[in-house]
Amino acid sequence: MLDFDILTTTRAWVADPWDYNSSIGLRFRTDGSGDMVFARLQIVRAVINFRFSLQTPNELTLIYQASPTDRVLKPFTPNESGRFKAIQYSLKEGEITGVTANTGPYKFYWTLCLEKSPFPEEVMLGVVPTTARVLWF
Repeated sequence: MLDFDILTTTRAWVADPWDYNSSIGLRFRTDGSGDMVFARLQIVRAVINFRFSLQTPNELTLIYQASPTDRVLKPFTPNESGRFKAIQYSLKEGEITGVTANTGPYKFYWTLCLEKSPFPEEVMLGVVPTTARVLWF
């Protein structure tokens, strides 16, 4: 199975939270579009639309799109210098199980590791960044 197929045939990828108050999710669609969400303390902090492509070897390119707003979120429009980001990634097949504080037991079958946060640099998430992000499906 190709990496593109693995990324796009899942409902969503959710990040391994560094604390139970945070949530990160990514969705990749077969038409090359996607979106990412960051929530903390029961508040959605960012929703970013993007287009994506996979380059060899293991490079994910995200092209940020203008993202609409609602009553709570501010709209997002990428600036010219930060319109895209290239991220090294890896995919690993294997069952991952555990228990979260809020939702209980989980089981995932794939692990997606990103070398850095997929969010645009100008989006302030209000958390201390880590060097790698691990997402599961």
